[in-house]
Amino acid sequence: MKKTLQTEPEKDRLRVSGTDLTRLDAPENYDQLIAAITEIHKRSLERAATAVNQSLVLRNWLIGVYLVEYEQAGKDRARYGENLLAQVSEDLKARGLRGLSVQMLERTRQFYLVYPQVGGKISSPPVRKMDPKSGPAGIRKSSSLMRKSTGLPPLSPELVLRFSWTQLIELIRLDDPLKRAFYEIECLKGKWEAVRTPLPSQTKRAPEEMSRTNRTERMD
Repeated sequence: MKKTLQTEPEKDRLRVSGTDLTRLDAPENYDQLIAAITEIHKRSLERAATAVNQSLVLRNWLIGVYLVEYEQAGKDRARYGENLLAQVSEDLKARGLRGLSVQMLERTRQFYLVYPQVGGKISSPPVRKMDPKSGPAGIRKSSSLMRKSTGLPPLSPELVLRFSWTQLIELIRLDDPLKRAFYEIECLKGKWEAVRTPLPSQTKRAPEEMSRTNRTERMD
């Protein structure tokens, strides 16, 4: 039996061009993985121009979900091993999907791992044992421990979705959650240049600045 997304109240469901994404099936094999990513890609592009950025960000997050889920539970995952992303990229390109290089797929995967809370914007993400407020148990625990070590609460899904994909690429590159939190605030304040091209001196002082920043600012 195929695993489908658990239903939630109508008002809480994420829809793309009238399609309820909470009813999509989780991929159980490689062919389903490719088909799922293709479907998400096509449906996301159908959204209105005013929602292009959020649609792109959500598409990339969902692709990351599918990749992580397949890596963890795909029945034929051993067949592809370390070459999974290269194979996925090649097969998607053959289907006419552009812009999903190996590097891009790795970014979507990392985006999901860094910001699992985006799932709170989707009633029940298409992965097994998914908590709609965060992510799979292992990922949720890891993310939670990283945040607790700095005393920083995670951004709400709504705030994460304010970022452009270009901004998120820069944010997920930062390994230090304290530095990332500092630049998240800079982004939310509209100081994108400081995030896009951080100087070594800026990066070095980021934790110190963060310790003096009122954390409530980024939660407004």
